[in-house]
Amino acid sequence: LEVRRQAMGRRIWTLSAIILNIFLLHGSSFQFRSDIGGINRNVVIRSSSVLLMKQNIDSSDSKSKQNWQHIFRRSVFSAAATFTAGLLVSHSLLPVSELSDPSTSSVYQNVMSISPAFAGSLLQSLPEAEERTIKLFEQSTPSVVYINTYVNRIDAFSMNILEVPAGTGSGFVWDNLGHIVTNYHVIRNSETATVTATSIDGKTTRTFKAQVVGVDPDKDVAILSVSLKDKDDSSNVPVGRVDTVSSSMKLVDGAAWQWRPVTVGSSAGLRVGQFVMAIGNPFGLDHTLTTGVVSGLGREVRSPNNKPIRNVIQTDAAINPGNSGGPLLDSTGRLIGMNTAIYSMSGSSAGIGFAIPVDTLAYEVTTLLRDGKVSRPALGVTYLESSLARSVGIRQGILVLDTTSDDSPAKKAGIRGTPRVTTTTSDGRSSVDVVDVTLGDIIVGIDDVDIMSEADLFRALDLRKVGDTVSVRILRAVDSGSSGGDASGSSGRTGNVLRPAMTVKRVEMTVKLTLGEKAE
Repeated sequence: LEVRRQAMGRRIWTLSAIILNIFLLHGSSFQFRSDIGGINRNVVIRSSSVLLMKQNIDSSDSKSKQNWQHIFRRSVFSAAATFTAGLLVSHSLLPVSELSDPSTSSVYQNVMSISPAFAGSLLQSLPEAEERTIKLFEQSTPSVVYINTYVNRIDAFSMNILEVPAGTGSGFVWDNLGHIVTNYHVIRNSETATVTATSIDGKTTRTFKAQVVGVDPDKDVAILSVSLKDKDDSSNVPVGRVDTVSSSMKLVDGAAWQWRPVTVGSSAGLRVGQFVMAIGNPFGLDHTLTTGVVSGLGREVRSPNNKPIRNVIQTDAAINPGNSGGPLLDSTGRLIGMNTAIYSMSGSSAGIGFAIPVDTLAYEVTTLLRDGKVSRPALGVTYLESSLARSVGIRQGILVLDTTSDDSPAKKAGIRGTPRVTTTTSDGRSSVDVVDVTLGDIIVGIDDVDIMSEADLFRALDLRKVGDTVSVRILRAVDSGSSGGDASGSSGRTGNVLRPAMTVKRVEMTVKLTLGEKAE
């Protein structure tokens, strides 16, 4: 408003000066009238349209001619001086453009040096919703980091070990100590990693070497810590492989760099249609903002080790390669999820993205920071994948192949595996190894949860903790019968040919066991 007021005032000054000068020039005009038959001229001098004097000047009267020349020069000089003074007083030679371009104003420049955001608001006024989105992005930018991963390769000519870029991803600052949360698949199979962070004021960036605090492949979560020395500082300690876990790692004093942790929200009360923002580094383009809504809740995706991740958030905010590990924020800037995966035939965003809910994430991060790993309950068995089990006629449940150890919960509860007996037959000229397989117990339920495949088993165990006592429902063979096509009993394999299986009667029974800890 001050800029526009000054510009308008100067414009008024300019117009006034121009009108005044035109008025003076008109009032000091001269009118010449010549007679054809003589040399006489009539000179009329007017000021403000009022006749001041009339004088007949004879060409032979040199004194009158000098008076006329003096009056003419004085009038012209007076008009020019008045016009120049009006321009200088109004400052119209330079700032007239401020009315159309206020950014050239000295007032604007002074405000710009103090508060760029406020100075920008002088030039344009955005809708309130856009202003809120911009503010949230600017506040959240220092909490989002850019992750680069590398693998070591030996140069074929020099035999030197070189760091070769392996991939990029995103992450976000979890606490004031500089712990970085990202996806496990971002750093999987890499040798080293770096983290590029933005200062709180958003003006500077620094790149640090990263080390792994803990990972949980089952939930696709990893936590990094950084050395607060620049990436190229030779005094940095070597960074170990990022697929290892170091729960005893200590952080460098954080006084040299101030972190802005993300504000942690909750995913419990989310509703479809809520506004969300995804911030990340797609295709290496750092701090990219995309917006959308919560498209669905309770989805399920697969982790890098093919375990189900439940209660995943679906969003139509664009998520592309490089966004993995970045935050999904609500309309108040609080963290509600971590961008993890997309559903796409092309590999780019198709409007269907998925984020791990923050409630799941908070438990994972807290446990990894405390213990360096996440303890998950287990039955202590190995099993046949459901896709292979279908080929031998098992259409429901999990076929137990073996127990993991003599001290496993399943072994103690009496659950039976699938024994394999190999016999060799010979006709004198050649010998054939015959493998007889007796199918073991089939797990069909845990407590009140029916088990159709290994995905159901993971879901059931995901709701329990180590040390919980559960009831496991199994199908067990108790009697042999005649030959048939159902392979729910025993089967044999001669060479590469599956022999017809012997059907057996199976009964459902329940055993109780105490869940143990999943072996790493």
